[in-house]
Amino acid sequence: MPKGKHSGLLKICVVIPAYNEEKRIGRTLDNFKSTLIKKHSNNITVLVVSDGSTDRTDSIVREFGKHCRQIRLMRVSEHTGKGGVLKAGFYHACKDPKYDIIGFADADPSVSGAELIKLIDAIKPGRADGVIASRYMGGSRIVGRMTKTRFVASRCYNLMVNLLFGFNFKDTQCGAKFFTVASLRKILASVHLTDMSFDINLLYEMRRHGFTVKEVPITYYMVNEESKVSVRKQIPKMFIVTLSYRITRSPLGRLFPERFRIKVYNRIRKW
Repeated sequence: MPKGKHSGLLKICVVIPAYNEEKRIGRTLDNFKSTLIKKHSNNITVLVVSDGSTDRTDSIVREFGKHCRQIRLMRVSEHTGKGGVLKAGFYHACKDPKYDIIGFADADPSVSGAELIKLIDAIKPGRADGVIASRYMGGSRIVGRMTKTRFVASRCYNLMVNLLFGFNFKDTQCGAKFFTVASLRKILASVHLTDMSFDINLLYEMRRHGFTVKEVPITYYMVNEESKVSVRKQIPKMFIVTLSYRITRSPLGRLFPERFRIKVYNRIRKW
């Protein structure tokens, strides 16, 4: 991985996908200002990608940007889903030659800026091509109550992913991951999933291209009372999409034309 330009410090871009996040984005940006931005100063950009938001999300981010130039807004006109806006944000950041590391964090305050600093420290030159936050490995901690349904669904999905793709991760779905720009530029063209299974697509392409990904334990803050993810609705979709994606990455994939796969995937997303 190249060293940071001129100053010798790494240049970082944190992408935050946001769809109608007016109730939470302010707290998250406040926290990032006092931790992440304070530590990395002029070497970091927090890029909020608004996924066609119709509430005050955009205006809140713009107001923060007036007082903190490291915080910027990028808007996607149509609602495309978490993976779609993350891919758009990644492509945008990869075009800027100054960045060495690009990652993402959720719009809610579940992963603090202090925890993101741990991830960034773990991806420094020679350590890894990517790092992912983990809520379940040794040394991690969950603050707050996770419902039994969500816990069981999370563990079953993680087991399924490890079995299907040969991973050995404790937690593939935690909303905080960072990658070197060099690795992202090589894999983005192969990343097609735009829903909550986007993480699996990223991790599989990282491994397929020979890059190393390290898992880092973090403290995770539950925000159940404000969660915008319907477990009953999202988990079945994620299981089906992930299984379908695995089939397309196997010899069986040749039996299904690209047009057919896209049609089926779009049908599943609209459930």
